[in-house]
Amino acid sequence: MSWRQSCSSSSLVLSGWARLLAVFLVGLVGAYGMDFLFAGLALVFKPTSSLTNLVFSLMIFFTGAFVGLERLGWLFTATRFLFPLTWGISLMRAMLVGDVSFLALWRSGAFVGLSAHSVAYLAAGLGVFAWGYRTARRKGTIGHY
Repeated sequence: MSWRQSCSSSSLVLSGWARLLAVFLVGLVGAYGMDFLFAGLALVFKPTSSLTNLVFSLMIFFTGAFVGLERLGWLFTATRFLFPLTWGISLMRAMLVGDVSFLALWRSGAFVGLSAHSVAYLAAGLGVFAWGYRTARRKGTIGHY
């Protein structure tokens, strides 16, 4: 193998990792949106730790991070759009294990759907956070638990 062939094959690997990173970062945007949503609720309704712990504990199981997504069956299908990381993990797993290309994800609309899902979560989270901040300032309870 020549030096040029070696360089071109490593650049293909890098571009594959860059595409995987893009899917990860888009999924992470949705997770930040969910965090802003709970932060906004916590500003208004102070004892939200029980609800937050419940939701994030459910996310561990329903994102498919520990259990293969194909084992979740209809439950995964029903909760796929509920949590922002589920779709991202599914697409990353398809790219890594299933040999699905980024272009195939783009053409099928899966990456566009993940992007829209993440932006919707971020917009909702920022909206709830802004509402919670305004409400807590009006009540004068920002520094009180």
